[in-house]
Amino acid sequence: MTVLSEQERIDILADIVNINTENNNEIEVCYYLKELLQRYDIESKIIEIEGKRSNLVAEIGSGRPVIGISGHMDVVDAGDEAQWMYPPFELHEQDGKLYGRGTSDMKGGLAALVIAMIEIKASNLLQQGTIRLLATAAEEKEMSGSMLFRDKGYVDDLDGLIIGEPSDHYINYANKGSMGIKIKAKGVAAHSSLPNLGHNAIDDIIRYIQKIKEKYEDIKNNDNKHSLDVSPLIKDYFGDKFNDKELRKLENVAEGLVIVNSIIYGGEQFNTVPESAYAEFNIRTIPEYDNEAIIQLFEETLYEVDQAQLSMEITTNHAPVYSNKDNLLVKSFTEYKDDLTVTALVGATDASELLKGIDNVDLTIIGPGFMRQAHRANEYIDKQHYLDFIDLYQHVVVDYLNKKSN
Repeated sequence: MTVLSEQERIDILADIVNINTENNNEIEVCYYLKELLQRYDIESKIIEIEGKRSNLVAEIGSGRPVIGISGHMDVVDAGDEAQWMYPPFELHEQDGKLYGRGTSDMKGGLAALVIAMIEIKASNLLQQGTIRLLATAAEEKEMSGSMLFRDKGYVDDLDGLIIGEPSDHYINYANKGSMGIKIKAKGVAAHSSLPNLGHNAIDDIIRYIQKIKEKYEDIKNNDNKHSLDVSPLIKDYFGDKFNDKELRKLENVAEGLVIVNSIIYGGEQFNTVPESAYAEFNIRTIPEYDNEAIIQLFEETLYEVDQAQLSMEITTNHAPVYSNKDNLLVKSFTEYKDDLTVTALVGATDASELLKGIDNVDLTIIGPGFMRQAHRANEYIDKQHYLDFIDLYQHVVVDYLNKKSN
């Protein structure tokens, strides 16, 4: 049921986009949402993290079942504003598109979830259970907002969870994990004319990188069965660019473990044996090779190469999260909107921290907007897509709670 007019729905998104939350300042969105929810007799609570970083939680209804609806309030840096048609932190409409930083990733999804909650409350549609809004800070980097919600027990009783990330026409039932590992080498400096008087830290880093590469190649050659299914996404995006054999190879990479050595640094001067060096790896983990397995792999390699000269630092540690492909929440979405394609997500979301160590939650990652619009200049969301998702969320949330209670 529509409570807010189309313009009011757009104005709420505009208000949120107009708040600059480039990797910070979510507290201002919290203040805005708290006041908005209060207008419709919905109590909320702001939970401070550090500085201007804060979460917001709100509930309607009572008892079981419990569904969480979640979106992050931060956005990535807008970059060079000269590349934008309009100021990035002002919502502008043109040709049915709403432009602004965060419209797709993911203030559009957050606004749609908040409005759906308001309209469910105002229309007395909720007959069973609890809807809990979890608005998070810091998703784009450390995910400290979702960690805080998990640590404070806000997800312990969840039966279902919707993450409103942009999903095109897909509905995701799982996402990969994401890890950052930094390997540091300590050498001994010496003049390059007498290198035997020193110890070259770069040599140790190269040996480590090569050893990890060999182990990763062995994993890829022997690991062809994965619980994550991304074939629908790969076929849609690349089906007209590759033959069947090439597509299957691409699917295997997308569904499997990914290890990328993304940064190498060492040395300060060309005529000096370097006394320090480091390499950074980004790892996309899967249920078959989860974060603990990767830590073990990297630690074992550390000992094999040179335990005395090498050390390891885990810079990012977000776990893969997995739900049944045909869980009840997925079914509620696909029964109402039959053109959705069920797949897994190759990136990480707040679900990685919200549901870490928690099983048997019906998960969906689905929201208005386009994945390819995220983090780009002139980011936009299709206006009708945004408006339609408000109604979709209302129907699915109520339908899910009714079915789950039976």
